[in-house]
Amino acid sequence: MHQFRIKLISNWLGVFLLTASALTACSNEQAYRAIQENRLQDCELQPIPQQANCRAQYEMPYNEYERLRQEAARAD
Repeated sequence: MHQFRIKLISNWLGVFLLTASALTACSNEQAYRAIQENRLQDCELQPIPQQANCRAQYEMPYNEYERLRQEAARAD
Protein backbone atom coordinates (compact mmCIF):
# COMPACT_ATOMS: atom_id res chain seq x y z
CA MET A 1 0.00 0.00 0.00
CA HIS A 2 2.80 2.42 0.91
CA GLN A 3 4.62 1.83 -2.41
CA PHE A 4 1.37 2.43 -4.29
CA ARG A 5 0.93 5.81 -2.57
CA ILE A 6 4.50 6.82 -3.39
CA LYS A 7 4.03 5.82 -7.03
CA LEU A 8 0.71 7.70 -7.20
CA ILE A 9 2.27 10.82 -5.69
CA SER A 10 5.22 10.51 -8.05
CA ASN A 11 2.89 10.24 -11.07
CA TRP A 12 0.88 13.29 -9.99
CA LEU A 13 4.07 15.25 -9.40
CA GLY A 14 5.24 14.38 -12.91
CA VAL A 15 1.95 15.48 -14.42
CA PHE A 16 2.05 18.70 -12.41
CA LEU A 17 5.60 19.51 -13.53
CA LEU A 18 4.80 18.83 -17.19
CA THR A 19 1.70 21.00 -16.98
CA ALA A 20 3.59 23.79 -15.23
CA SER A 21 6.31 23.67 -17.89
CA ALA A 22 3.76 23.85 -20.69
CA LEU A 23 1.93 26.75 -19.07
CA THR A 24 5.17 28.63 -18.46
CA ALA A 25 6.23 28.20 -22.09
CA CYS A 26 2.83 29.36 -23.24
CA SER A 27 2.81 32.36 -20.94
CA ASN A 28 6.37 33.28 -22.00
CA GLU A 29 5.26 33.34 -25.62
CA GLN A 30 2.15 35.33 -24.76
CA ALA A 31 4.23 37.86 -22.84
CA TYR A 32 6.70 38.14 -25.73
CA ARG A 33 3.89 38.72 -28.21
CA ALA A 34 2.21 41.30 -25.99
CA ILE A 35 5.44 43.22 -25.56
CA GLN A 36 6.16 43.07 -29.29
CA GLU A 37 2.65 44.30 -30.08
CA ASN A 38 3.05 47.17 -27.62
CA ARG A 39 6.37 48.15 -29.20
CA LEU A 40 4.86 47.96 -32.69
CA GLN A 41 2.07 50.29 -31.58
CA ASP A 42 4.69 52.69 -30.24
CA CYS A 43 6.28 52.69 -33.71
CA GLU A 44 3.11 54.33 -34.99
CA LEU A 45 3.96 57.36 -32.85
CA GLN A 46 7.24 57.86 -34.72
CA PRO A 47 7.47 60.17 -37.73
CA ILE A 48 6.29 58.32 -40.85
CA PRO A 49 9.77 58.00 -42.41
CA GLN A 50 11.02 56.21 -39.25
CA GLN A 51 8.06 53.84 -38.76
CA ALA A 52 9.27 51.09 -41.11
CA ASN A 53 12.68 50.92 -39.43
CA CYS A 54 11.03 50.90 -36.02
CA ARG A 55 8.66 48.05 -36.97
CA ALA A 56 11.52 46.00 -38.43
CA GLN A 57 13.14 45.90 -34.99
CA TYR A 58 10.15 44.13 -33.47
CA GLU A 59 9.02 41.63 -36.10
CA MET A 60 11.10 38.63 -34.94
CA PRO A 61 8.90 35.54 -34.50
CA TYR A 62 8.85 34.03 -31.02
CA ASN A 63 10.41 30.74 -32.21
CA GLU A 64 13.44 32.59 -33.57
CA TYR A 65 13.71 34.72 -30.44
CA GLU A 66 13.59 31.62 -28.23
CA ARG A 67 16.23 29.83 -30.33
CA LEU A 68 18.58 32.82 -30.12
CA ARG A 69 17.91 33.19 -26.38
CA GLN A 70 18.80 29.55 -25.76
CA GLU A 71 21.97 29.83 -27.85
CA ALA A 72 23.03 32.89 -25.86
CA ALA A 73 22.30 31.09 -22.57
CA ARG A 74 24.49 28.16 -23.66
CA ALA A 75 27.30 30.52 -24.61
CA ASP A 76 27.40 31.94 -21.07
